[in-house]
Amino acid sequence: MRRITSVALISLLAGLILAGCAGQPGTETGSPASPDPVGSRQVAATVTYERLGGIAGFSDQLVVQPDGSYTFSGRYRSAGTGMLSTAELSELHRLLQSAGFATVPTYSPPRIADGFNHVIRYGDREVRAGDGNIPSRLQPVIDLLGGILRRHGA
Repeated sequence: MRRITSVALISLLAGLILAGCAGQPGTETGSPASPDPVGSRQVAATVTYERLGGIAGFSDQLVVQPDGSYTFSGRYRSAGTGMLSTAELSELHRLLQSAGFATVPTYSPPRIADGFNHVIRYGDREVRAGDGNIPSRLQPVIDLLGGILRRHGA
């Protein structure tokens, strides 16, 4: 009986010690001891930009990850990848903030025949705007994202 009590006590103490270590910095279950070194150059969420339509029937997509890496693809282009500079990523973040993206109308229909339709997804919000009817505060965001696509031949 005394042997069973000793084994139970040792097991209990071992369990308490292990439980006490859980969640401490530097342990596998805790948070990292040092901050993310690229955290200061990150946009808060993935930004997806689609440019659709035009006379040629374009269907281009650009996906910018929070760390500035991006992928692009389209009907008339090869898919590829890239990395925004720190300045470009900061500018994208600034433009999204200054546009008040959360309050931009979700749909502004095109007013130009054979114009482009632009779709931007940021966080859990999607905004669609057509050429000739793009909200003025959203135009700089579209210009920046479209410029990244043009860099790759579109």
